[in-house]
Formats: sequence, C-alpha cells, structure tokens
Amino acid sequence: MMNIDLKIYKMFDDVTSPVFASKGSACFDLHAYISKDHGIQAFNDAGSKQIPKQIKEDRVVVYPNERLLIPTGIIMDIPVRHSVRLHARSGNAFKKGLTLANGEGIIDNDYVEEVMCMMHNISDMNVIINNGDRLCQGELVEDLVYKILEIKDRPKTKTDREGGFGSTGE
Repeated sequence: MMNIDLKIYKMFDDVTSPVFASKGSACFDLHAYISKDHGIQAFNDAGSKQIPKQIKEDRVVVYPNERLLIPTGIIMDIPVRHSVRLHARSGNAFKKGLTLANGEGIIDNDYVEEVMCMMHNISDMNVIINNGDRLCQGELVEDLVYKILEIKDRPKTKTDREGGFGSTGE
C-alpha cells in the first residue's frame, strides 16, 4: 500500500492544524478560524441576501436557519487523483443543530484556496462558534477514474427491486 500525504498550508500562525481525534479516527477535524481581520459571509434567506457577519471576541453567533461560510485558515495541497470530503460532526449536529449546509463538501485537488465550511444552524436557538472550534471532519479520498458513456438502450433490471424513495421498506 502506497503512503499518500495531504499537505496543508496555514494562512496565519495561529490557525489550528487539522488533527485526527484518536488512533481509530477515519477523518480529521477541521477547526474554525474566526478573526476580526478575516471576514465571514452569512446567508439568511433563499440565498439571494449575502451579508457580512459581525465578529465579536473571535466568535460568531449563528442564528436559527442561518448559513455561514466559516473559514479554516487552511489551504490544502491535495494529491492528484484524490479529493477531500467534508462531513458533518455528529456531536455538532445532535447537540447544537449545527451541520454542513450542503450535506457533504467536496474539495477537488485543483482547488488551492482557503477551505471554507458551509455551516447551517438547523436548530431554533442561536449557536456560537468560537475560534478553534471543531467544525466538521475531512477525509482524503482516492478518486475513481471513469468515463461517462451515453447508451442507446435503457438499462435492464439487475435485481427484483421495483421503484425508489422508500420502496424497499420503511
């Protein structure tokens, strides 16, 4: 098995580096980089109203149903034929109602800008994100190489399955 490294560049000296929480962790934690000098953008409706977010004492308040792009202060040098997948942290989602707005973030290997976490407060209470808080989990994933081919005939049924959207049971 070949060893692959994910290289990171810290944009500022006080950025918290991504780390694996335990020896058995499948993913590494990404941390918030909240600073008055490093702005945050918020969306509080269907996406048409983007507003700068007020930062106080290196923390930000996320209002109910608000979405924020939270900076990490990290730029990744992702190996070719790989990507990084961002996943919600279960503790944030369950205890705070704070999750990734897009379900799963995908960072392509040709993206070399700051990693941002698109956070969404799905609770009915304000949530505070402090500088250095763990936002989400990242996973380095090897990309499959494949082509998309158009075919002339509709695909044949491969199993006895019929339908979708709950057709296999509750």
